[in-house]
Amino acid sequence: MAISSKDYDLLVSNMRTTRNEKLGKSDIELLKAIEDASSYANWNTSKSAWVTYRTLLRDLPASIPDAVDDDYGNLPEMPLSPTETAADTAAKASQVKQKAAAAALIDGD
Repeated sequence: MAISSKDYDLLVSNMRTTRNEKLGKSDIELLKAIEDASSYANWNTSKSAWVTYRTLLRDLPASIPDAVDDDYGNLPEMPLSPTETAADTAAKASQVKQKAAAAALIDGD
């Protein structure tokens, strides 16, 4: 079953607002990436990730289906910036290390 048209309009509006905010933030983060690049190759790799991210953000409204399921299961995910992706990856790696350390304590290693 799909969400109501009122909820759909609000959802799309909120997604557009978030997308626009993320595009604005990406302008600043992209400039930081230029400043932080240690080489042209490093910048080129970073630039590619930012171009992909910004394209996904721009295309987001067109990828929202005309009918969104009640559980929002068919709703596209909001893309993560290269900075957010790096932070997410680091957080997940930290969780894995913490779990391994906890398991070692429990096992008595």
